[in-house]
Formats: sequence, structure tokens, C-alpha cells
Amino acid sequence: TQGSFPNIVASLHSDRSSNDNGEVVTSQPQPTQKQQLRRSVSETIPLKRGSVEGITYYSQMPSSKTSVKAILFLAHGCGGAASLYWPKSRVCRDCVGAAEHRAIVELARQRGMLVVAASSWDRDTQCWRNRDGPRVAKVLDLVQKNLQKETGQSHHVPVFAFGSSSGGELAGWYLPGTYRKDRLQSEKDGETEVATPMDEDRNRLDGYIMMNKVPRENYDKEIPAVFIKLPNDAETAKSIDAFVKNERQKGALTKQINLPSVPITERLFSDRIPDMTYQQSRTIYQEMLNAT
Repeated sequence: TQGSFPNIVASLHSDRSSNDNGEVVTSQPQPTQKQQLRRSVSETIPLKRGSVEGITYYSQMPSSKTSVKAILFLAHGCGGAASLYWPKSRVCRDCVGAAEHRAIVELARQRGMLVVAASSWDRDTQCWRNRDGPRVAKVLDLVQKNLQKETGQSHHVPVFAFGSSSGGELAGWYLPGTYRKDRLQSEKDGETEVATPMDEDRNRLDGYIMMNKVPRENYDKEIPAVFIKLPNDAETAKSIDAFVKNERQKGALTKQINLPSVPITERLFSDRIPDMTYQQSRTIYQEMLNAT
């Protein structure tokens, strides 16, 4: 399962290739996001709201014709919240459904992932902190248990995390550290002597994606990782290049994705945002040109 994680991530891109440095080179996607998001509005799979020890989270199963292949936790960036990933509804009255965030949810669900999101503990800066690792771990454990009850399956479903900027810190820094610590503590306490096959895989992240972030020096090398580079941040991209090249030489399961620039056109916003008209998109485009 761990070895296949970079391939699972790469499969989110329709046209791709890998080079010797572990780079997944992508082409510009076609502007079908708006149509995909509009179809999702009438999706029959409901959004669920849950709570564990005072932590509120939201989850949504894959598209109706797709079985659950993995659980994906989405971590927002600073200034964000779980409400960015779904449109407003009875289940989530505070949701705003930002277009790009919703697109990530729909893309993951189409590929068989149960999508989960929660908000960071710090609601002042709305960034992720070290204490969020245990919080999210509790959410994922509960989601895993509920999935087992609902589907009757006994095997562990792989758990992945994705985050950009501060969300990348949660995905690649705080969450893996929490899972690893919990597992080592269980072994120390002797609990693994009576562990079931399901329990043996608990408290363990199967892979993560960090956008525009590099891991800490003491990162868990046993967890497959994918790093996404932004075209306008050369310094971070250079650090990611060096890190991935070095770790791949050691046999680590790492890859990197070069995120292409998106050209700003008159249709960019209307092509990607469900309720925006072409005229509105064109007006924004003209205002941006005038501002430059």
C-alpha cells in the first residue's frame, strides 16, 4: 500500500510522466472543473458531520459507484477552515465551498477516496500547530472505525493526508509524528501482543502530500511522501529538489510534482467557479489588467 502512494497521487493528473529525480511532470488540465462541480451539487452521497472529544469534522464517501479505496484528510492553509471544502448545506451552514477546494474533494471522491476535513485548533491565525496532530489522529481513528461498521469490512483502509502551506505542516510534520509516537507507545505498553489485524495498522499514516513545504530533518522516512512545487516560489522548489534527490538515492519513497502555471484568461473564473458567468469573469480579468 505504501509503495503505491506516489502512483495514487500521480493518478490525479491525467497527463504525467516521471523523471529520474522523482518529478511528476503534469500538463495543463482542460477547463472542465465547473461542469464537475455543478454535477456534484446533485450528488446523492450526503455530507456527514461528526464530533470526537469536542472536535467537529466533516466527511463524504466516494461517488456512488466507487468503493472506498482510501481515506484522505484535507488540511486547509492559514486563514482557512474545513468549511472551504463543501458548499453551504443543512449539515454545514458555515460552509462556503471555495471552488478549488471543492475540486480537490470531487477529484478524490471520483477516485474512491473517503474525504475528511476538520479545522485547526488555533482559530486566531487559523494555522495548524503541533497539538493538532493528536486531534486529527482521533478523527481519523473514528472515521476508520465507522467505515468498518458501515461496510462490514475488516481490513485497514489506507489513510493519506494532503495540505498546502500550514496544511502541509499538518500533513507532513504533526500528523506523522503523532501516529508514529502513538504506535511506539502501544508497543512499549505491550498492547500489540493482543492486537487484531485491524489494530496493527492503526495509528499509522500511509502517505502524505505537502504543497510548497519541505519536511523536517527528523521526518519519518518509512512514510511515502509527495511534494508539490509552486512555479512562483523558486527558493522552496530548490529545497524540495535537493531533498527529494537525496532521499531517493537512499531508497526513500518520494516524488515531486511540478505544478504548472495557470494562464489568466477572460474565461478562467467562469470555467472554474460554478455560479460565475462569463461576463463576470471577463470583468474581473479586465480589472486585473487595469491594475497592472
